[in-house]
Amino acid sequence: MSHFSLLSDLIDLDEMLEKDSATDLDSRRQRDRRIGRSIQQDRHQPVSQLRAWLHEITVGDSKKNGPQGARLYHILCIALLVAGLLTGWGLASAVLYYDGQQPINVVNAVLVLVLPQVLLLLLWLLTALPFRLAVFSQLRASLGFLNPGRLTGKLAGLFANRDDRGLASLWHPDNAAILAPAARWLFSFWSQLFAFSFNIGLLMSAFFLVSSSDLAFVWSTTLTISDAAFQQLLTLFSTPWSAFLPEAVPGAELVSNSR
Repeated sequence: MSHFSLLSDLIDLDEMLEKDSATDLDSRRQRDRRIGRSIQQDRHQPVSQLRAWLHEITVGDSKKNGPQGARLYHILCIALLVAGLLTGWGLASAVLYYDGQQPINVVNAVLVLVLPQVLLLLLWLLTALPFRLAVFSQLRASLGFLNPGRLTGKLAGLFANRDDRGLASLWHPDNAAILAPAARWLFSFWSQLFAFSFNIGLLMSAFFLVSSSDLAFVWSTTLTISDAAFQQLLTLFSTPWSAFLPEAVPGAELVSNSR
């Protein structure tokens, strides 16, 4: 079962239920009784039963809106991937810019490339908690402009019209009680997709610059940090690759000589 089909079904179901609300109750009962008899083989499979019900109902051109919303979802995913790659590449290129005269300060690179991502990840984990505390709700609302998923949702809303909200129906206020879990999942997925592509772009740019340029690195800070403490910090950051690439972990001598 793909994201495409799930989103398509949710959008179609929302539209069907909205249009059904204007239909006579007896007519709906007769129709659903007739459909129910034809899909008895799916009575133990609720998802298949729902899809069979959607397939049997025809309300104008409503069946086109689900696939259209799902296609918009994929287009926005591609846009996030490209935006993340370009943003990561551009930021790394700016931070690791070397003109041959002034060495690159590793502390500045860590502060710009690593620390903000760690803080944003912690904030994301806090706002993703299921606890309905007022402080989390306020934090989620105040930091919404930093969430690529919610920004992408606003962009998707630009493609909606009055009669067909399409993909934006998942987080429309009218559906907040029913589709809120789907909207949270979608925003979270979009945010992590952008973060993943951003870091891929950042690493690609860093590897390209290191392998194609003769960069010079030093570290300097006005804080009182010993060589050993800074080396431990770099070792912590090197944990993901230290097991299979130990030569890429800065040693104590290198840290001391580059101060």
